[in-house]
Parts: sequence; structure tokens; C-alpha cells
Amino acid sequence: MATPLPHEIPVALDDEMLVALDNWRREQNGVLSQADAILTLLRDQLRALGYLPVDQEGTRPEDLNASNDD
Repeated sequence: MATPLPHEIPVALDDEMLVALDNWRREQNGVLSQADAILTLLRDQLRALGYLPVDQEGTRPEDLNASNDD
């Protein structure tokens, strides 16, 4: 990641989680470090759950209804 993060949190993974993380990294062309992969997965999940804002404009699918149908 280009921007340094203000907080570091040590994370321990069991063998199963580490293998899964590395398999996911390989599917992303292997360019992410393990730390960046964890940040990416965590950020994506927190956005999907609504705890972080989504970068793109638009209405979230769960907020779509007839009143905001363009």
C-alpha cells in the first residue's frame, strides 16, 4: 500500500487460514504481500457489510426502491 497506516495489529493465522490467504493472493496475480492481502480482504468485507463507505458513487443495492429508480 502506498499510504502508511497509523496502527499496526499483529495477526496470527493457523495453517488453514495461511494456505487460503496465499491461494487467494495467487489468484490476484500474487502481487499483494500477505499484509496487503489481509487489508484488502478486510476492507472489502467491511464495505460489503456497510461498516466502511463504498468508493464509487451510486445507491447501494439494498437501498434501491421505486422512489430512487432512475
